[in-house]
Amino acid sequence: MVGKNQKRFLILCAAALLLSALPLSAQRNAGQRDSLVRLLNARFIEQTEQDGRMVRKAIEPTFLHNGTYLSCDTAYWHVEEKIINSFGHVQLMQGESVLTSEKLDYLVDENLAQFRGAVVQLRNKKENILRTRILDYNTQDSLAIFRGGASMKSEDGQVIESDEGTYSNSTGLFTFQGNVNMFTDSVFVRTNALKYDSDRARADFIAPIDFWKDDNMLSAESGWYERNDELFFFHRDVHALGSSQESWSDSLYYYRATDDVLMLGNIQIQDQSRQVAAMGDRLHYVDSLSRVTLEKRASAALWDGEGEQRDTTYLGAERFVYDTRKMCDIDENEIRTAENRLDEMLGDPIQEYRRRAAEQAAQAAAEALQKIQLVFGLHALLRDFHVQFAGKADDARKDAQVTVRGDAAVEEEAVELDLVHRQFLEDVIGTETGAEVVDRAFEAALVQLRDRFAQHIVVLVCETLGEFDGDKAVGDVVFAF
Repeated sequence: MVGKNQKRFLILCAAALLLSALPLSAQRNAGQRDSLVRLLNARFIEQTEQDGRMVRKAIEPTFLHNGTYLSCDTAYWHVEEKIINSFGHVQLMQGESVLTSEKLDYLVDENLAQFRGAVVQLRNKKENILRTRILDYNTQDSLAIFRGGASMKSEDGQVIESDEGTYSNSTGLFTFQGNVNMFTDSVFVRTNALKYDSDRARADFIAPIDFWKDDNMLSAESGWYERNDELFFFHRDVHALGSSQESWSDSLYYYRATDDVLMLGNIQIQDQSRQVAAMGDRLHYVDSLSRVTLEKRASAALWDGEGEQRDTTYLGAERFVYDTRKMCDIDENEIRTAENRLDEMLGDPIQEYRRRAAEQAAQAAAEALQKIQLVFGLHALLRDFHVQFAGKADDARKDAQVTVRGDAAVEEEAVELDLVHRQFLEDVIGTETGAEVVDRAFEAALVQLRDRFAQHIVVLVCETLGEFDGDKAVGDVVFAF
């Protein structure tokens, strides 16, 4: 019987012999890249037989192969088959990348680590974490192949999911294939093929994509996303759809940090809320200014109404600029000019012509009516004046002075009304009252003045004296026709 101390001594000697024999194995397998598997350390090692074959069992071992370190809780090294079965807290480290799982089979001749378990995790130097259930890692090519569903989370929280894919440890490049979904804050992208460069934080969409943000959706044939610059680019057959807007273009840049948009090539836009459609080859939207600039073969159509009553206005220019600003920040003159311009653009030319013609006709009719009213008013006032004048004809001397003012010159003439009175009295004496005679006399004098000064603006100023020569004038009466 061998004592416990002696048995432990024999195990340590066997481990020493095993470590010393490993370089000889490397010499026999010369020509393969680092075909030697080194057992760097272990807490316990023993050699047993399974099915007539030699198996080395190591507790908490660390192996080295192709510059890759492999550690676990328990390992069974099948020397003849050149396979290492690892169980419990399995960890494989190459460079700055670390792969972990609960079970691993390492095929030495194939340089292949086959990870299996509920969770297989890969963490690279950029702190991108990939989790899956099945992963094969080639230690010679530094290439991981995963399948059965996977999810990768970047350092800043971006998530990419797919059915399968690969990871190159030498270049830091992930490829995702099959039902690829990318989540980044409020943005969701779906495609079937995506490449993610972890060193540059760049995602390339190499298959048709669908893009969602809030209530907006976009589709394109390809594109890319620069995480550091927060910039999306979509290329070929770009179609965007919002709650009330729809657009098409050859390519589109979306600046996620500022919500700005740049569209290029064969642009078509339709906005139902503003009832406008536009076309061009370059459109730049600045969200902070709510400004849209459309140029290069720019054209637009604005419509009003619905159904058969819809009225459309078409515009074309080298450049259109659409701004949204607070009314208080705009100069009043600019507001009035814009309102007048809008009225001219949206108005009906025929109706406007008819309206102006009607206004001019109404104004002319009003002026004519006013002149007629002035003449009839003058006539009425003269009648009142004549009555008063005739009432005092027997008691005092009557004098009247008529002043006539024309637009070219001023003429004054004294009209002796007594001569007019006598002319009429000779014809009607004995048949009319004194008041009626005076009234007819004034009417005759008015007719004479009208005929004489027909081309002038005439103002009549009549002055009457009191009953006695020393009295003040009764007043001035002014007439115009």
